Amino acid sequence: LLTDHFLKELSSQYHKPYDGVSRAARRALMSYDWPGNIRQLKNAAERMLVLDTDGILDLDDLPEEIVPVSGPDGDSSYTSDRSGADFLIGRPFSEVERYYIERALDLADGKREEAAKMLGIGERTLYRKLKEYQKQREEQV
Repeated sequence: LLTDHFLKELSSQYHKPYDGVSRAARRALMSYDWPGNIRQLKNAAERMLVLDTDGILDLDDLPEEIVPVSGPDGDSSYTSDRSGADFLIGRPFSEVERYYIERALDLADGKREEAAKMLGIGERTLYRKLKEYQKQREEQV
């Protein structure tokens, strides 16, 4: 992949190692249209590398135009002109918490242990929250 070439080059240039690119980020990169062609791809790779804080280049490191922000369950009403997670300001804490739990699970490809580590919570806490969300969904039906 061309992205891998750019990342290796940039990693050397910035003296910033990384452990790899997540599957979710690769899917997003491959499904994006790239109207800016190679320059835009190189800029996205550079942004990913520079902004990364955990050594794994993932969706949170991609520019928003490549991975649009949406709320829980893909609710597009969460999307706004604001940047980052600003769209969560003013929302009840339970919605913010649920959004981040679902986002972490997505980033971890559904692996609960990995998602719990990302969130800084125990696996049991994550499991309890997921059960709670499932119960809420069942009550809504």
